[in-house]
Amino acid sequence: RALFPHPQAGARIRKLKGHKDYINSVAAPRQDKPLFVTGGDDRTVRLWDARRRGHVALLESKYQVTSVSFNGDVDEVISAGGVSVSRMTLTPHEGAGLRLRRLAIAIIESGPFDVDVGAAGESPSEKRFLLPNAMLILPTNQELAIQWRARPTLLVMAFDETFVGRLAAEMGATLGALNPRYGVRDDELDALAMKARLELYFGGASGPRFLEALGVLMAARLLRDFASPKSGRAATGGLDTGRLRRVIDHVEEQLSENLTLETLAKIAGLSAHHFASAFRASTGVSPHRYIMERRIARSMERLSCGKESVTDIAHGLGFSSHGHFTTSFHRFTGVTPTGFAARRSRAHKSPNVTISKIR
Repeated sequence: RALFPHPQAGARIRKLKGHKDYINSVAAPRQDKPLFVTGGDDRTVRLWDARRRGHVALLESKYQVTSVSFNGDVDEVISAGGVSVSRMTLTPHEGAGLRLRRLAIAIIESGPFDVDVGAAGESPSEKRFLLPNAMLILPTNQELAIQWRARPTLLVMAFDETFVGRLAAEMGATLGALNPRYGVRDDELDALAMKARLELYFGGASGPRFLEALGVLMAARLLRDFASPKSGRAATGGLDTGRLRRVIDHVEEQLSENLTLETLAKIAGLSAHHFASAFRASTGVSPHRYIMERRIARSMERLSCGKESVTDIAHGLGFSSHGHFTTSFHRFTGVTPTGFAARRSRAHKSPNVTISKIR
């Protein structure tokens, strides 16, 4: 038995039984979560939840473990069968190009931000203004020319090389034909991303088979419709970046207010009809859908905290009534706000946690 202090506060937690030899290292995540990880001379790494007596995950090593740490950028992660879904907050990246070890789709969950992109292997030369729910398709084993200065939060679905390689062979597709895409909107991928988002929120409650099937559908969509130079390009035309930025900033700041098409058109300096057409050309969705997506995303965050009633959240985000909020939430997610909050709460009480490989 060992009496562990809390790695951040230093306060004693309780006696936890697990390690059979000296403990060499203990670490906690940067986020305010009751988790910590330990490594010791018994050649094991153990993940602990301060609310439970025993460890919640175990990883064995060939050697004594002298140091352990959390990846501070990753907030949540579930994985199964060569597919993983995670939510992470990136730090600014202004250096050399990136090279990923896994094919990934990253969906922007935080506010809009600017990136500089370029052709694979070249220096970034084109500026992009990326909006919430836009997707980045990031192939493996390519030099990705992309830089950013913000700290965006992303929902990332990643696929092991073996998993996606086997699928490509079955489909007769060429994995190497996938090229980077920045700012993509696609109805089918949007729907699959929402299912992945809910599965992450609920701690993988539907089981590994569901997550693996979700990964097959998403990877197959990429291989079928995005593996050519002309496919899946981000929307172009429409509003110039300055007008679009003013409109998007107003939406982000005024989600609780009555955001009419006329108001947004006035901010853009266009007629309502011209604005609606230009906004869709620039973003891939109508102004009304964009506003609803942002309200639903914000409501999911607030429901996850468990500190507000459904009615308070509905009124605080510009919905006309409790019923309007419930109907809209169900249409976008497939569950009611009350059901979402209950399942999210259960996931928090029984965390589904995994430890990544020792490096």
